[in-house]
Amino acid sequence: MTHVGNCIRKAQERSGISSKEMCEHFGVVRQQLHRWHKAEDMRLSKVYMFAEFFDMTLPEFLSMDK
Repeated sequence: MTHVGNCIRKAQERSGISSKEMCEHFGVVRQQLHRWHKAEDMRLSKVYMFAEFFDMTLPEFLSMDK
């Protein structure tokens, strides 16, 4: 099973986007970003949102956990 939070963290590291930049882009506080990083699963719409943000296809984004 893919851990979506790991995908977010690894995609963020690979793209060099800071947590502050992500928070500003999504209009959330750091605590919300922390929850996303810890999330094992989430709604498909959110997963698509992150894949698009990191300019990846859905399979590319989900493979970040491998």
